[in-house]
Amino acid sequence: MIGLGIAAAMALIQYVISRQSPKELAGDHGTMHPNDSMIAVAILIAWGVGCGALFYHLLVEHSVAAILIAFFLLVSIPIMATGFSPIYDLSWDTQKIEGPTTMWFPPFGPERREILFSDITDAGRDRWGNYFVQGADGTCIRWNWFYSGYPELMFFIEDICPHLFPDLDAAEA
Repeated sequence: MIGLGIAAAMALIQYVISRQSPKELAGDHGTMHPNDSMIAVAILIAWGVGCGALFYHLLVEHSVAAILIAFFLLVSIPIMATGFSPIYDLSWDTQKIEGPTTMWFPPFGPERREILFSDITDAGRDRWGNYFVQGADGTCIRWNWFYSGYPELMFFIEDICPHLFPDLDAAEA
């Protein structure tokens, strides 16, 4: 039951985030940023569970597992806080898209690059569930459902690069 409840909560959160508008949106350009509320909630959960595990170790029972949980959750807080940084922003206009090439945290990523829409050869989802567009040189720009209004960018890419979505063309015919 708990697993079902968590899955339902995640589906609801994804639905709400997808309905929010991007940071900036106009007919010919836009900018997206990971949802600040989601980042803040994740940080608060990590802090609460990490402190709870630490207090459990100190006050209830000395536990190596509790120490490990506390350590990893409390160390993850500054890593998650990098999500507030503009390094993860994604922007686009009618000529190009610019954004992170990975969803990794600093110092392992993300590297920011840009791809001209005329150079995009592929679009889709990777094995981790991130959306991407790929340029002819192999450069990928990635985003995921944590970005407020992410469907807007997908619709924009579909309008600018209809050749990337042949299934949609066949369905409309």
